[in-house]
Amino acid sequence: MEDRQIVDLVLNGDTECFSLLVDRYYRKIHGFICRTGISPEDAEDLAQEVFIRAYMNLFRYDASWSFSTWIFRIAVNLSKNHRKRRRFKTEELNQLHIADESIPSENRRLDDLVNRQMVSNMLNSLREQTRYMLILRFYNNMSYDEIGKICGISGLQVIMTKDGPKRR
Repeated sequence: MEDRQIVDLVLNGDTECFSLLVDRYYRKIHGFICRTGISPEDAEDLAQEVFIRAYMNLFRYDASWSFSTWIFRIAVNLSKNHRKRRRFKTEELNQLHIADESIPSENRRLDDLVNRQMVSNMLNSLREQTRYMLILRFYNNMSYDEIGKICGISGLQVIMTKDGPKRR
């Protein structure tokens, strides 16, 4: 069943169908929020808040947008608000538990952890809008048009310059 059909059913009184949308998007929304630099625990709370807001405002959903674009827009807005309220503190690399170097599988896990931490640190060093656009594009495989709608940028055209992404 398509998202718009589910929305119609919920708006017509079959509120149980909303769980289909939660099942379809929860992991994506939670993953997106985590990648913005918010702790997994806070991301859990924010993801739940995204779905509460979506449910409470479903009557405002504009069917000319895809449901995924609309719900990710809610997630972006809540993430921005959360980051404004609480200063984000990154976990320092020297605080990580370092595994026994003699065990190859532990080394791979450590390398993966270090690489994820480096990517996370790089993303967190970017301007908030740029960080959200990159996460939506490369982790969620969204089109530039969808990203433009989610981030509130009409006709998103991003070019890379020596100063970073700019809108045209």
